Amino acid sequence: MFFILESLNDVNYYWVIFGFIFFMAVFFPFVTIIIMYVMKTISSFSIPDRKERLPVLVFVIFYYLMTYYILRHWNENLLNLLTPFISFMFGGIVLLLLLFFITMRWKISLHTAAISGLCGGIMAIVLISPVNNLHSMALINTGLLLAIGVVSFSRLYLKAHSVLQILCGIFIGFSTVFSAVYFQWNF
Repeated sequence: MFFILESLNDVNYYWVIFGFIFFMAVFFPFVTIIIMYVMKTISSFSIPDRKERLPVLVFVIFYYLMTYYILRHWNENLLNLLTPFISFMFGGIVLLLLLFFITMRWKISLHTAAISGLCGGIMAIVLISPVNNLHSMALINTGLLLAIGVVSFSRLYLKAHSVLQILCGIFIGFSTVFSAVYFQWNF
């Protein structure tokens, strides 16, 4: 590894991992979308045209694949402590690939698929990890379900998607990432 840790409990270790994931999964895709808008590859930041979404999805898949590869390498050196997060990342990649192929033919709600995937992954982590506080688990799950509801409502309110597009996004997002994390899929 490129940084020195005194122990696996070192707080700086977690900040390095978090920072890396933030830059690769949030910052770089955001900058890519801005560049694509400036270069007129996409017509607006909301990307309403189904065909304009395809190059954006390709770039995001590329960033996620790079992140996944590097996290797997780090995981081998860290006694496999990152395995749930790597399976979370793998689920995200599978979800992005599914969304790419669906988007080639039909406009699906990427927002609801993303928030449902996040919720599915977190719910799977909560189920597979020993949780002694059922009240905390109920609060986490309630908050996650509310997040799905808020995102779904906002997509309907903005008339960006139909109910079917939103429901398909919820189902595909949740089931894909939940399965990947719960069954610890990572190849």
